[in-house]
Amino acid sequence: MTIYENFESTAIRFVKVSENLVTIRWRGNIDKDYTYITSKPKEFQQKLAKTIANSESVGKYINKTIKEQVIIENK
Repeated sequence: MTIYENFESTAIRFVKVSENLVTIRWRGNIDKDYTYITSKPKEFQQKLAKTIANSESVGKYINKTIKEQVIIENK
């Protein structure tokens, strides 16, 4: 499991990746974690790490992956 939390974001508090599960805590609701499933965990994680390393918007990246169904909410 890898936890990403040391980044600047007005939208996201942390992202946790464990195998094919992605858990996100949004800043707008700090009492709830949202769990998503991905069929491409390695690719998702590599792009997330690159986004953070380049000081790009993590919220924008996450919203893009949701829109493109790279990660799908696990209801």
